[in-house]
Amino acid sequence: MVNDTLLFGYRGRQNTMMTLGDPLPGFAALARDYKRLGSELTVALADLATPRPQPPADRLPLHEECLHVVRGGMVVARHGESPLFLCDEGDVLPQDTELSYKADSAVLLAAYPWKTVLQRLRKEPHLAALWERLRNLRERLLLHMLAARAGEDHHAHSAFVYFQPGEVLIRQGEHATDVYHLFEGEADVLVDDVAVGQVGEGEVLGAIAVLTGASRSATVRARTRCSAVRVPGSQFHQLIRAHPTLIQRLMTDMARQITRLNHRVVALSG
Repeated sequence: MVNDTLLFGYRGRQNTMMTLGDPLPGFAALARDYKRLGSELTVALADLATPRPQPPADRLPLHEECLHVVRGGMVVARHGESPLFLCDEGDVLPQDTELSYKADSAVLLAAYPWKTVLQRLRKEPHLAALWERLRNLRERLLLHMLAARAGEDHHAHSAFVYFQPGEVLIRQGEHATDVYHLFEGEADVLVDDVAVGQVGEGEVLGAIAVLTGASRSATVRARTRCSAVRVPGSQFHQLIRAHPTLIQRLMTDMARQITRLNHRVVALSG
């Protein structure tokens, strides 16, 4: 059984993570990073926060125009009617149209108006970079949790995989069976052994070949130590059907990556 509930826990100065059911490999470190980045951002934006006590509710009425952080109590994040993870003190609530939040007892949230937050991010580039890292990590956490859930209905499961510098993640010409979501590290992209670009954390690798059934069109080789989530093709197809909003964001990022690499190929050809 894949874990149904994930707890990003905070007790005093300790960042902890507990799973109910089978643990997801590699998630403890990711959860700690999510807690740490969220704390750094919200401390810097503390003057924008408005406390919002909330009574118990099956569906918390979160304002779309605000970023929300848990300041007291626990909140259950759900996908449909299924619990996905628990957030407690210090956690930034991931904003996603496919998620809803439930509180079994009274909770205290802090709300940060998006309009004012964005104004601050434009003025302070280091905060904008921090927010981008937090957003990227949130997408990676959600993808792996949802991929693990999709694996319950398929006899293939996503897994963390690791590559040392020089090792190949994807090889040009091979049949595509998996999609990789790069969690950390950098890798070179090569076409016919010619370097045409680089990819970094948060990027999706190999999805086009899995979707079209074509052979791999490029080789991806680790430049630094890399970690990635390997999602079997059958699971990736299920994710697209079950979680279109999340996958649409990932595919948009991938389209930008392909456009960038195509420009590089054209430049080298000239």
